[in-house]
Amino acid sequence: MNDVILIKVSDFSKSPFGRVKEDGPNNGRRFRTETLCKALKVSNVTVDMDSGLDEGYEYGSSFLHEAFGGLVMHEGFKAADLKKRLTVVSSHEDVLMEVWDYINDPAGY
Repeated sequence: MNDVILIKVSDFSKSPFGRVKEDGPNNGRRFRTETLCKALKVSNVTVDMDSGLDEGYEYGSSFLHEAFGGLVMHEGFKAADLKKRLTVVSSHEDVLMEVWDYINDPAGY
């Protein structure tokens, strides 16, 4: 797995929101299952959290927890493996910290 798939969250949605489909169509579960999991099953992945999103958009914790913590909680990925294979890029340090907190301890939230 030397190739890297680049995922821009903005290609999924300009304003991703919520945990499940009842929260809206651009929810964390759908992002995880339709985008993240498919890519991680075949390659290393870089997720661009910033480019192309609506001006001033901020991520909700429910989206981030479901999308990234759900990789460990629901999809069988191990945090140690994700640290090697998943790169998350954002100019917002708090987003990066939150994503990795959810991956490292998804049940704690």
